[in-house]
This record gives sequence, structure tokens and C-alpha cells, in this order.
Amino acid sequence: MSRHNHSKHWVDDVNNQRHDPIGLEEVWATKWWPTRQFTFLCSVAEVNAVNSRARGRKANTDPQLTFRRNLAVEMMENKIGINLPRP
Repeated sequence: MSRHNHSKHWVDDVNNQRHDPIGLEEVWATKWWPTRQFTFLCSVAEVNAVNSRARGRKANTDPQLTFRRNLAVEMMENKIGINLPRP
């Protein structure tokens, strides 16, 4: 029973992180089912990335909006698929 209670709180914490401070489902207002599922999966992946990064660094998690902003910048400025001159 104690394992159940411990795991239940862990799942609740992750769900709260997914919806706080701004849930993608709220921002991306749509009723189309595939898009709603996509936003759900994006939210879950985002929270898992934040938690995994903090666990790997043995540090506290970044605030959700800070992580989103940094991720967006990195995605816009990535160099994947660009042939850079070699030194």
C-alpha cells in the first residue's frame, strides 16, 4: 500500500507540472481529437525532459516557462542538416 501511495503522489506531481503554469491544451484551444492528443503527448514529453535533465544534473528542475523558452530558442537556432565548413 505504501508503494501505491508513493507512486500516486509522483504521478499527481507530474500531472500538476504538465498543467502548470500554462497547459498546452489551454493555449492550443482546439476540439479536434488528434490535435488534443498531440498536445497531451507534447506536455508529457516536456515534463519528462525537465525532470530527466534535473535528475541527470542532480539539480532542481527549471521552471516550466524557462524550459519552454530555452527549448524554443534552441529549436530555432539548431544547425542540424546544415553543412558547416570544416576547419
